[in-house]
Amino acid sequence: MKKCKHCGQEIANSAKICPHCGGKNGVNGCLVGIIAFLVICAIGVMGGRGNSSSSNRTVTSGTAEVGVPEAQQESVPETPQETIAKPGDVVKDNHFEIHYLGCSEYTSSNMFSTPSEGKKYVKFDFTFKNISDTDTTLGSFECYCNNAKCDSSYVDSSSVPRLTWESISGGREVSGSAIYEVPQEAAYADIELEYSGFFDSKKSEKIIFVGA
Repeated sequence: MKKCKHCGQEIANSAKICPHCGGKNGVNGCLVGIIAFLVICAIGVMGGRGNSSSSNRTVTSGTAEVGVPEAQQESVPETPQETIAKPGDVVKDNHFEIHYLGCSEYTSSNMFSTPSEGKKYVKFDFTFKNISDTDTTLGSFECYCNNAKCDSSYVDSSSVPRLTWESISGGREVSGSAIYEVPQEAAYADIELEYSGFFDSKKSEKIIFVGA
């Protein structure tokens, strides 16, 4: 029960008109304003929280994640690059300055050193100069003819110095050849020699020496 604000008689809480004096007993205007103000403030606070939450989200842009420290981002391994070298070219890797002197057919002076049936010998001639300050070992070679791998030949080295996995001191150089068996009908343009560094063969760029 509540009292009528006009005559003071007790009336029901839900009564809008007093049954005693006929006066109106609606909701107080001031109270309505206070309630409306509180509702607006509550909506503002909820909206502010929503904006704050969205600003802390991780946004991806390309392969990098914005808002994530660079050290924690997943790195994408780089694909090793390839350098193509022709006879007469001078190329460099992380350790050596490589002079590619040329590719030619080779005939051994040893009668017991002959290529397999249907094959011939070719040799790639190089000078490797160590441009680093430390002793460095030569890398590895792999020969291909028309994308098929060729076998290395271990012919006598009395007349032709062979390049091996030897260590070269800083500032020193060594000259020699790499000899392989290739099909008899192979043209020099079909032959490639792939070289990669000994210490960092998986990440250093590969050098492709073409026959012609």
